[in-house]
Amino acid sequence: MGVGPVRLELDHGVDACLDGGTAAWVRITAPAPVIRAYAPLARAALRHLVR
Repeated sequence: MGVGPVRLELDHGVDACLDGGTAAWVRITAPAPVIRAYAPLARAALRHLVR
């Protein structure tokens, strides 16, 4: 997705862990200032997916 000249690409998923739990992850491709602004929001959202 993008707004004007700024493009943002997200890849995300939830993987099984060896201990029987799960781990959520996100890969963000964008200019560094955009990643710094978006990363805390993504981290908070992913924490709600797995506990």
